[in-house]
Amino acid sequence: MNARSSHPLFSSVSLRLLCILVSSPFWISGLSKLGDWNSAISEMTHFHLSPPAPYAAATILVQLLGSAMLIVGPYKWLGAIALSGFVALTIPVAHDFWNQVGADRAISLDFAIEHMAVIGGLLAVARLAAESRSP
Repeated sequence: MNARSSHPLFSSVSLRLLCILVSSPFWISGLSKLGDWNSAISEMTHFHLSPPAPYAAATILVQLLGSAMLIVGPYKWLGAIALSGFVALTIPVAHDFWNQVGADRAISLDFAIEHMAVIGGLLAVARLAAESRSP
């Protein structure tokens, strides 16, 4: 056993907890949308995604399936990459600060920067999962 594999972050409990925490915005959002379909449709309409129902269904699917893969699946890295891609796509769709002015621009830029941090966290967990070879 080398020093890296004996590190506490590589324990299956620690990795599972990290995966639950980093995926929490996605599974909470997915469950919320699933529980309130009309709000999910309204959100898609707000972001000019048409027709809204398929976009809402795809969002729920990616959020819940990606989270489940990250938390319990043998392909944690794939779940993390799927969620990373999803987050990256939300920036031009929902946080297009380059098309805004004033306070709206500042708010969208803050969200875009936060989304980049989430992507970094997801990819770090993906790497940690791949290195630990944890199912």
